[in-house]
Amino acid sequence: MPATDSLITPTVVPFQYELTTVNVPAQVDQPQIVVRQGESGVQILETERWASPLSDEVRSALRHHLRLQMGRADSAGVARDSGLQNASIQVDIRRLEMVPGHYALIEAIWSLRNTRGAGPRRSLSCTSVIRQEATAEMSALVLAHQQLIRELSVRIVQTVIPWMASSDYACPN
Repeated sequence: MPATDSLITPTVVPFQYELTTVNVPAQVDQPQIVVRQGESGVQILETERWASPLSDEVRSALRHHLRLQMGRADSAGVARDSGLQNASIQVDIRRLEMVPGHYALIEAIWSLRNTRGAGPRRSLSCTSVIRQEATAEMSALVLAHQQLIRELSVRIVQTVIPWMASSDYACPN
């Protein structure tokens, strides 16, 4: 799922981060690609598959894009620099739709927590709804899905960097 990124940050962020949780709706979290059909139906495409369950694909793509944009790898499960603050990132995807010939859409609530370093512990929760137009071809739907995940990572990075620097920073509108 990771694609080439053009928004590579030239410097490394002055804090560590870990992507702790990525939740995906159960109805789409499987190896087969699931598309919306009509107003309320879904169709499981038995011959069109992700490389792994969708939650794994999304987590991997988010981790990749965060690393490229923040100039450092996810610190989950590795020794941390005790002199650096740490941001914990949790992502709860509430809706993930692919509608052939129309669009792909993601609605996510993502939370940040300052879990290490000087100062009080604090947290911030934000919501993102992102829509990408797509044709009916499967390759276009998958590309739109990849662009949604990349855009979600951009929104997280554009929030976590100033938020870690200032406790006054709030979610963008």
